Amino acid sequence: MTFEWALIAGENDTPEQAHALGSLLSDLNCHVNLIPLNPTGGYAGRPSDPAAVRRFIDILETYHVPATVRVRRGIDIDAGCGQLKAAVLRRRGRGAVEDAG
Repeated sequence: MTFEWALIAGENDTPEQAHALGSLLSDLNCHVNLIPLNPTGGYAGRPSDPAAVRRFIDILETYHVPATVRVRRGIDIDAGCGQLKAAVLRRRGRGAVEDAG
C-alpha cells in the first residue's frame, strides 16, 4: 500500500507529525511518498525545506516505515498536484484552495 503525503512547511512536516504518521503506519506493509508542496495560487503554504524532509524520513524510518521524496513535476506550467484544480476554479470565478476540497 502506498500513501502520499504533501509536505507543508511548518504544518505537517514537523517531528510531531512524522511520529504520528509513523505510529499510525508502523503495523502496515506500506510505503510513503513524500511530496514537498507545490506552490498554488490562493494558498500561502510553502514546501518543506530539504532539512525538514530529511528529518521526516529519518523519523519514519524509526517506525520501519519506508519513505521516498517524489520528484515535483509540472510546477512551471501549473500542472503539479493541486495546481491544476486551483487554476480551473480561478477560471470559473470560484475561490482557489478553500473551494478545492
